[in-house]
Amino acid sequence: MTDLRLYETIDTEEDRFLHNFGIRLVAKAGLYEESNMRLVTRNLLGIPLPSPRDNPEPGLRDVKRL
Repeated sequence: MTDLRLYETIDTEEDRFLHNFGIRLVAKAGLYEESNMRLVTRNLLGIPLPSPRDNPEPGLRDVKRL
């Protein structure tokens, strides 16, 4: 999903196309159904990410995703 820019900053039109495709895949998988949203949100908030201030790379993206 990171490669599809699902949780990334959208900088270009290509990123927008990838993002929209990622959203479509997640929706077709049923992950964004109303009954799943609370669980999906809770799990996303539990993903540990480094602080953007600790990111030594310059650029528009706050956090480098692996």
